[in-house]
Amino acid sequence: MSEVINILIIDDNHEICQIMQESFKLQDNFRSTAVYCGNDAIKALEQENFDIALVDIDLPDYDGRILLKVLLKQHPDLLCAMITGRDSTTNAIKALKEGAFGYFAKPFAIEEVSHDIQEAIEKRNLTRKLKASQAQVVQQEKMAVIGQLAAGVAHEVNNPVGFINSNLTTLRKYFGRLQEFITAQDTALQQHSPTADIDELRKKLNLDYILADISDLINESQDGTERIKKIVQDLKLFSRQDSGQKEMADINEVVESALNIAWNELKYKCTVNKNLGKLPLTMCSPQKLSQVFINILVNGAHSIEKNGEIDINTTHNDNEIVVTIADNGCGMPKDVVAKIFDPFFTTKEPGKGTGLGMSVAAEIIKAHAGRIEVDSTPGRGTVFKIKIPVQE
Repeated sequence: MSEVINILIIDDNHEICQIMQESFKLQDNFRSTAVYCGNDAIKALEQENFDIALVDIDLPDYDGRILLKVLLKQHPDLLCAMITGRDSTTNAIKALKEGAFGYFAKPFAIEEVSHDIQEAIEKRNLTRKLKASQAQVVQQEKMAVIGQLAAGVAHEVNNPVGFINSNLTTLRKYFGRLQEFITAQDTALQQHSPTADIDELRKKLNLDYILADISDLINESQDGTERIKKIVQDLKLFSRQDSGQKEMADINEVVESALNIAWNELKYKCTVNKNLGKLPLTMCSPQKLSQVFINILVNGAHSIEKNGEIDINTTHNDNEIVVTIADNGCGMPKDVVAKIFDPFFTTKEPGKGTGLGMSVAAEIIKAHAGRIEVDSTPGRGTVFKIKIPVQE
């Protein structure tokens, strides 16, 4: 049995609505509802899921094109087509540029409408499959990156775990000495012994140093646990399956998170210089952008033999956020630069890379309505420039 296509007809002409509904009844998989103004259409879509909205260009309370924008913004999966009189065909064509899948000039043949609706649904379903496949590729590439970084992340976690464990061992020893001193002090108070014996014990146990050192040990351990917490949080956010939902975020924070995850790949090879300008919040997918930055940072580290530099700059100009990541590594020849965003292209040895990192990065930036540029010179290094329009 084919899927039921739920259609919302929005037209103030009751007769046309009735004719369309009667005609749709003849289609086994069509179900239709009619409303006669824009506000009723908005309410209907709040109460029920519709696949298709057929929007009259002239409504008593809405311009059809404005209603189209409202509906598509509130319901991104909704497919909309315009119903128009012959004298408003130009406006209907403009609506195509604004997201409508088609328009039907009155009087129209219902067979034509049914055919175009079926075709639009098929395209939508295919697009959903393609998006699902793309999401799977992005997730697989993300997990491959995590696999490559796993040893470094473990090292970054093990370092603070090691000194926290050492600090706890020292604190246990200090606690024993403090216990011994307090017990001796209690005994002396009970027996009215001279304080000289207590002062001598205090020096012997080195209590003044211990009391000062305890504060440092606790502060250092708290810093270590915060480092572990931050690494684990960043890794957890990065590795989870992307929901596809965007959110308002600070791209500077995304850059910092990417640096935190990739840090062990960088710190032994290069100095990282940051110049992060003040950025406005923008609607984006922080997970996906983090994936882009991690790929570029790790590639930059791999291009440096030793003692290199990576410069990270962020700026905001003309409602556009620009992230520049430059390294002074080995650079790339022009023929490699030309292929760098091709799927499965890699200059690494077999088994060392998927060849999807930069291809996925380019798709992610494209999905943010942005662009990614690369300039590289053999022997001098590579500069990646990511430009993302601010979206609210």
